[in-house]
Amino acid sequence: MICEICKQKIKELENDLKFLNTSSILQRFCEFNKITIKELASHCRKSKLVELRQILCFILKSDKHLNLSLKHIGSIL
Repeated sequence: MICEICKQKIKELENDLKFLNTSSILQRFCEFNKITIKELASHCRKSKLVELRQILCFILKSDKHLNLSLKHIGSIL
């Protein structure tokens, strides 16, 4: 019985992952870090923003569902 519940939860999580896209990740990332998308995409070289850009690039590149190239990630930012 426990296995069936676990299987159902895993299926639900997999379905939720299918709806993730770059814009939703970007929006949630900015909300969590209390910055705007405009600030993140700016050419500002403040250490906080540079670090957050690098973290976001890592997250987007690591996501196997999105399968984004670095060139595409750069065009987003």
